[in-house]
Amino acid sequence: LLHSYDWNSPLTEQTNAAAAYPNMRVSTHSWGYVTGWYWDGAAWVNAGNAADFGDYNADSRDWDQMVRNTGLIVCKASGNEKTDGSGATDATHDGRKTAPTPDWDDWYDCIGTIAMAKNIITVGATQDDDTLTDFSSIGPADDGRVKPEVVMNGYGVLSTYPNNTYSSISGTSMATPGVAGTCALLVESWRNNNGGANPANDVVKAVLAHTAGDLGNAGPDYRYGYGIINAYDAVTLVRNDSLDPTNKYIVTDSLTNGQTKTYSVTVTAGSPYWVTLVWMDPQGNPAAAN
Repeated sequence: LLHSYDWNSPLTEQTNAAAAYPNMRVSTHSWGYVTGWYWDGAAWVNAGNAADFGDYNADSRDWDQMVRNTGLIVCKASGNEKTDGSGATDATHDGRKTAPTPDWDDWYDCIGTIAMAKNIITVGATQDDDTLTDFSSIGPADDGRVKPEVVMNGYGVLSTYPNNTYSSISGTSMATPGVAGTCALLVESWRNNNGGANPANDVVKAVLAHTAGDLGNAGPDYRYGYGIINAYDAVTLVRNDSLDPTNKYIVTDSLTNGQTKTYSVTVTAGSPYWVTLVWMDPQGNPAAAN
């Protein structure tokens, strides 16, 4: 089941769709508000809202609340802002940098507010060689969180185009649907191995992050997030989790305030061991974030 909408009233549309079709679990968004500098066809124009980059504001809060209310797995393009602007200083270019040089890769803090929501999956774009595209918006969030969460190929992707044609297009908007498709595969695999039940959205987010291929700096970073998604490893992890009920790879649990829980694991000497902890966060207070 596939529903397609324009970008008007996205919160209401997603809430209504989730209620009407409870098995429709994945929502993908390859759009965003104009923020900072943009090209009007003839010149660079400043929208005057560059402070929104990296900001957790009312939009971010409302998306977090919608995700908590619906349980939807929401994928959102990080944006293509890293090369936007008319010059090489903070005042003439999207984002920030430590020195006024013409190197596009130096810019950071250029992701818009919806993609700053805590409970969604923000997606950046790589090239065929797994390096980040020059345009892909990067974090971190102003409050220090890692954004984007993951990356995927978004350069020269063959896609449908108006008038029943195809075209090769680049952008984080092209990377995000691939991540959403991987999320759909994870939902299908989870249902097949868990009696038809749907996975929680934080479980899907955890599996994507845990199985992503690390790129850039070692560990999570504000360019590649947790790395490039690996659909095969992600689905394999879900399948392996169901093979032996006494040897679970994915554990879901809850805690009350002040409570402590302990889990024991056996680790082979000299072998690496990774643990990924993910939870659905309550919507934040934009005033506190600022």
